Amino acid sequence: MARSKMTTEFSAKDDFEYKQELAYQMVKRFGLAAARQTCIENRWHGVLEAVNSVRTH
Repeated sequence: MARSKMTTEFSAKDDFEYKQELAYQMVKRFGLAAARQTCIENRWHGVLEAVNSVRTH
């Protein structure tokens, strides 16, 4: 029973870290404009915020 609890419970910190990593990987692979467009098309508002905060070098 403890196993099912572990897989279904996510903290806000874990969610934020997931969105940040997804945003970073999208920008790295597709570029900033395409990452933003993908988030808009899929209505990923939280990920869009993370994409907007990614600094490209």
